[in-house]
Amino acid sequence: MLGLGGGFTLAAGGAISVATRTKLGHASTPSPIVAWGDSMTYGYPSLAAALFDPPRSIIEQAVGGQTSTEVAARQGGIPILITLQGNEIPALLTAIPDLSWDFASGSVPAEWSAFSATGAAVPLSSAGGTLRANLVNTSPNFFLAGPQVKIGPLVLGHTLRVEFDIVEMTGIGQLQVGTLFGSWTQPGSPQLTITAPGSYSFEAVVTDNKDGGLIELGFIVLSTGDLSGVLELANVKIFRNYQPGDPTVSGTALSVTPLNSQGPWADGGLRLAGSVSGVDGQLEYDAGVVTFRRTTQGPALPVPPGSLFTPDAARDYRQHTAWIWVGRNNVSAPDIIKADIAAMVVHLGHSRYLVGSIVNGAGEGPESENFAIISGLNADLWAQYGNRFVDLRTALLAAHNGSAGDLEDVAAGIPPRSLRSDQFHLNALGQAVIAQAFHAATIARGW
Repeated sequence: MLGLGGGFTLAAGGAISVATRTKLGHASTPSPIVAWGDSMTYGYPSLAAALFDPPRSIIEQAVGGQTSTEVAARQGGIPILITLQGNEIPALLTAIPDLSWDFASGSVPAEWSAFSATGAAVPLSSAGGTLRANLVNTSPNFFLAGPQVKIGPLVLGHTLRVEFDIVEMTGIGQLQVGTLFGSWTQPGSPQLTITAPGSYSFEAVVTDNKDGGLIELGFIVLSTGDLSGVLELANVKIFRNYQPGDPTVSGTALSVTPLNSQGPWADGGLRLAGSVSGVDGQLEYDAGVVTFRRTTQGPALPVPPGSLFTPDAARDYRQHTAWIWVGRNNVSAPDIIKADIAAMVVHLGHSRYLVGSIVNGAGEGPESENFAIISGLNADLWAQYGNRFVDLRTALLAAHNGSAGDLEDVAAGIPPRSLRSDQFHLNALGQAVIAQAFHAATIARGW
């Protein structure tokens, strides 16, 4: 069986141009589209988006190496049940500063003073929620001056955290922030060197506490020439014994793993955003180990074993028109694939979805076991989903380039080599065929 009727296919006759656009014939705003799949889904959604007039938003939700069950778990059709170590989501609470200044009173707080290594005057004032220092040097003398504040006493071994905003540093090339005397790193060394306004923070372990005496935190300008500058600070906070909580907990059992070494990626790591018992967080994947990292503040929360993890994508894209193309990585389990697709459809709660056929690859001609499995599976999917079934395999066979190699593949019932980058995966030409097929089926349904 080289092709299956009933679903949407493309006419024979060679390559398909991705420049062809079809304009919707109705005035209603079409819904955005989400493409769910494994590595076979890479690339084609962006090509398909350009075929619509105007171009449509198509979100690619593809992770290589995933089975239909794992894709369905990310999509929300298959529940992800997780057991957390200790059956508890850890707390994530805001640390309370030991000292803080918002400079809202309009006067310079008593703890603040001007430091000057050369005796130059450094006028301080406060207005509009900022502390302002006017810094002027007209002599060739070495100039080291700026506002300072008493932050001690500190305790050896504790972690000091400092947060602050630099609102203005006009005429100032460089600002050094740190302790003036008896630094906890080395005497006089700054913790930060700043060249532009912004929000800043640093942490350091106290290794020198001046024998329990007061320590001054300085915002110091260094100059060896003429200087006429303005420095404004805001929202200064001091944590003398900063102890950030660890909002991460190991997952000791997981019904299905929706992440692997290929994705999904977020914020530079393998992460899947979602929630457990109403608490937002991320599943994180590292060398086969899955953890849950809480991202919203709150106290510790007991949760039962096998609690439901709901991916954000399962919620955010549920009402999107869905293109479903799964099963290549577990093609030997056709009953599971059919059940997973059915679960994905049920989760959508609407009828705007398409199901792509499984595509065979090199070495999977009529004599192979997989050919029979794929043909039977595609026949079942067509019978189940009718004109929502998109016969991608037949579309690929029809898009051969007429070369001897392509014709040899087509005669063997294998998608032509000119459209493939390896045994199974498609190159840009093959992805264009898939894009055209899903686009045509979507337009035909009036979506």
